[in-house]
Order: sequence, then structure tokens, then C-alpha cells
Amino acid sequence: MNTLLFVTGMFRSGTTLMSRIIQAHADCCCANDPILPFFKDIRNIAAKEEGISLCSEEEPISDYYYKQESIRLMDSLLNFDLTRPADAIDIVELRAAIAKYTDGFSTLLLPHLGEVNGKTYKDILQSVFEITQKTYGNGNSTVTAMKTPWLDEFTPALLNAFSNIKVIHIIRDVRAVCSSKLSQTGKYSWPFMIRQWRKSGTLIWHHSILNKLENVHIIKYEDLVTSPDKTCQGICDFLGVDYDPEMINPEKFIGHDGSPWMANTSYSHTTAKITTASMNKWKTKLTDTQIRFIEACSADVMQTFDYEKFKPTLEETSDIFSLDMDIPLENIAEWFHPFLDQYGTSPQNIGLEAVRAELFKKQPKLTDEQARAYFLFQEYYEALTQ
Repeated sequence: MNTLLFVTGMFRSGTTLMSRIIQAHADCCCANDPILPFFKDIRNIAAKEEGISLCSEEEPISDYYYKQESIRLMDSLLNFDLTRPADAIDIVELRAAIAKYTDGFSTLLLPHLGEVNGKTYKDILQSVFEITQKTYGNGNSTVTAMKTPWLDEFTPALLNAFSNIKVIHIIRDVRAVCSSKLSQTGKYSWPFMIRQWRKSGTLIWHHSILNKLENVHIIKYEDLVTSPDKTCQGICDFLGVDYDPEMINPEKFIGHDGSPWMANTSYSHTTAKITTASMNKWKTKLTDTQIRFIEACSADVMQTFDYEKFKPTLEETSDIFSLDMDIPLENIAEWFHPFLDQYGTSPQNIGLEAVRAELFKKQPKLTDEQARAYFLFQEYYEALTQ
């Protein structure tokens, strides 16, 4: 039985680089961003079953903070049974959504999307893995992978449904993530970027530290670009395949259409090598105010993953939450406009961030409901306070 691999993590964290590294291995194949619409369908179904109203069926996968109904939704996704009948999925609409989303990411899949099918959610996902093997494999691939960011909450469901699946989670310094995204056209709001990063890191902690899930491997982007050979050896050990030096030879990396791949850096240059060039650009791209805000909002997860403050002398004072952190509307990604009430820099959203930062600093005893609203898991908050 072939090994299945799912790669996820925060956007702008090296997930695409990871997909190219995996594809370069002689025994592996990998599709890049083929399946987000499928998991959004599951999110929408779970929300309906929980009696939770979404702003839109197209809204981003939630970060789950501050609302009890959001925590209920997260729990539902963590425990979602992929072996259930997929009667709520309109397979024709799903194929169309995948075609629209994956065009430009995994182009070779497009002619085969008519083969996406199945009676259960697991069957549907299995069919996408099979198409990936057919289109990106070499006939000898023993590992079939797909990479899609945003989806850390689905790891337990995947592991419960597939006996042959493994999951790689990637995490990168939150300041580098924000800086990278802000260097692109189509930006996101500060609360959205920071809360999504915190969620990803907290879920990684939940899977790997709290529950010690087997078949889960954690990679820090900084390790990947500073020690690619060592990091890739660890990936091979995790997958049970021999090390292939082509994994760290970007000249052999291929893009979504089979052509040579260039790293999709957010900055002005492109590169055909694994490099640390973009790793610390945030130090000169972000202002002191932006750095202070990110660190004040992200201090707990930064601590958990050993990301040190850039300027410890910049105290996390409450004034940081009263400064103007708005990004002009014309610079915000158009698709994101409908969700700015939920994720923008309103006084309410910034106020919640200020309360959360104060809770982490003072670490009072919280009820389970309070701990989950501000930190997602009671166990995580307790670990922070020990």
C-alpha cells in the first residue's frame, strides 16, 4: 500500500517549497493546492450540523477565537468522520470548485477532475490522491502527496480515516509570514494574519505535543532553509524512503504544469535555490510598531516554538493596541473584503487582542470556557502558565 502524505501549515510558510522538494524525490509525487474546496465543503457541512451560521460558504477557514460557537466548530472538525457517506457533497459542484481553485497550482489535474468521486468523504479524497499519482507520479512513486495550507485542524480526521497517511505541518516565524504577505498585492488584515498563525501553531502543539499523534512531522521553515539536507533527511526517515539528493537541488524542481519552478518569494527577486535570503527580511520590512503589535498578539505561540522577540526593549505596553493598524481598503485582497467586519481592525477585534495579550502576561486562573475562547484549548493555557 502506497503512503499518502498531506502537507499543511500557514500560508507564506514554505508549504509550496515543501511540495516541490517532495515532488523532486524519485519515489514521491505531490500536487500543489488541489483540495481546499473539499475541506471548505466539510466545514460548511459541520457548521450546518452544529447550527452555526457562517458569513458565507466561501469565508476563510476560521481561526476559532473568542466565540463558543467557533470552538464547537473546531471540535467538530477535529472529530469529523471522513468515512461517513458524503451525501451532502454535490460532486459536480465540487469538481467545478476544484477546477477553479487549482488552475495555476496543479494544472495537470484539470483534465482528470471527472474522476473525483466517491460514496464517502474518504473515497472522494482518495480519488484525488489517485489522480495525483497518475498525473505527477512517475509510475514508481511509493509516496503520493498533496499540499494545501490552512488545514491544520483536519489532521486527526485524516489520521483516523486513513491507515496509510502521514501529515507534515510547517511553521514559520509569524513576523516573516506577515511581512511576506504584506509585500504581495492583495493583502490581509493584521488580526486575520496573526490569528490564523496562532491557530496553526496551537493546533500543531495540540497534535504533536499534547496528543503525540503518530505519523505527524513538524518542520520549522527556518530549519528547512538553513539546513535543507538535514531537514530533508528527516522527511525521508519520516516517510520511510531513502534520501534523494535531488530534494535539495531546485534546478530539478518542477512547477504546476511540469515546467521549471522558481520560488514564489513575495519580494522582488525570484530564485532557483533553497536560500535563507528571505528568512529575516521582516527585520527591515516591518516597522517597530508593526513588530511590537505582532509580538504582543503572538507572544505565547512564539514562546512555544522558540521564536524570540526582536527588540526585547520594546515593551508590550497597552498603547500598541491603540495605534492605527489599518491597511488601506484598496490594498486588501478583493476576495477578503466581505470578511473585514469579522477579521478587520475594528475596536472590538483589537480590544479582544489586547485582552488576550494581558491574560497571557498575567496568567490568571481561567474557566475552561474562557481558556478555550482566548487560547483554543484549556490544556494549552495550562501549559503556558506552568
